[in-house]
Amino acid sequence: MNGSVIKGWLKGIISTIEMIRAGLKRRKEVLLVAQNELMFSYCHLIYRLLRGDDRLRIYFVFPHIAYFSRSNILSLKKRYKIKTVPPKVASLCHWDLIIYPDHGWFMPYKRDLKKIYVGHGLIAGAASGTINGEIWSFDYRHTLRAGHEPFYDKIFVPSEYIRQIGIKQYPKLKDIIVATGSLMFDDFLKALSKKNKNPCQDSGQGKNVMIVSTWGKHSLIQRHGEALIEQIRLLHRKYNFIISLHPSNFLKDHSEGIDWKERMVELERLYGVRTIFSPLDWKSHLAKADLLIVDHSSMFMFFLAADRPILHQKINGAVLNEGSPVYLLMEKAYTIENFEDLGRKIEEADKNYKKGTFNELLANVVSHTGSADREYRRIIYSLLNLRVQR
Repeated sequence: MNGSVIKGWLKGIISTIEMIRAGLKRRKEVLLVAQNELMFSYCHLIYRLLRGDDRLRIYFVFPHIAYFSRSNILSLKKRYKIKTVPPKVASLCHWDLIIYPDHGWFMPYKRDLKKIYVGHGLIAGAASGTINGEIWSFDYRHTLRAGHEPFYDKIFVPSEYIRQIGIKQYPKLKDIIVATGSLMFDDFLKALSKKNKNPCQDSGQGKNVMIVSTWGKHSLIQRHGEALIEQIRLLHRKYNFIISLHPSNFLKDHSEGIDWKERMVELERLYGVRTIFSPLDWKSHLAKADLLIVDHSSMFMFFLAADRPILHQKINGAVLNEGSPVYLLMEKAYTIENFEDLGRKIEEADKNYKKGTFNELLANVVSHTGSADREYRRIIYSLLNLRVQR
């Protein structure tokens, strides 16, 4: 008996057992798909939202072995007290709901399972690296089966403004995209509130300047990394620098062979720069920042709530969707083309900033502020055919 026959035979047995088990189970089973640590951070917020409901069993699947070693998974299981299921087994199970923070990586064997795309970040609207200016969250290549039938039952977006952008460019998703607010944004507001209540908790001298970069050839770190490092060398005694890079920058395949993790460790050693290596640790640091330097990462959308200056790196060659949040940011923020004389630019941006500059933009990019949990529950429980617990 060859390998393919045995594999098919085993899959048939597992599928049969799963069908019997699904008919007998008394609890609804929810699967959270965590492709990497960033996606885990979004899954974990949903886990926190649902874990107290005895009617549910919640599992995590880590489908990408390159991002999660066995020791990583064991560490997360111990730290967060979560249940996990192997990818191959998960693909054969009959889940009542599967929740994705990113497209791809995990495809269930059954096609008719309920699925939600919750996304990661806040949909800034930059389409660099995609085809024909597609918006990643809505791109038909991921959201439709063979270009026709929707893959997801619902796609969550942080605001009605962004929902309208989505359905205008992707009309087939009109009934799928729903404005829910953002659990991550609401979580950041809690960190910001703690910072505002304790404004003098930092012991360092000077202002806290946070530098945030997404990944790809148009990103801040890959276009201006060396120039930025030189400016940090010149200014590190005047400012407290905090750097947060998208995790893909730490993969050499995505960063032109440069070991940015090694470079960041060196910056910490030489100049006392605080580098955020884990996507689980950024909120308190962003809340402490007096000024943000950013590219087209959606991280700036969180910082709008702080009502503090933003230096936006002008995006040369990247595709921006007109009317998108990052497009609108260019009209409001202090825009820079390069990192020459960075100290002067920081001083100018700080001196000329007017409180309330970003209020209108903030209102557009995030709705249901402080109540995203209610919107998430409402839709999740509706798909599970359960009443929302009070």
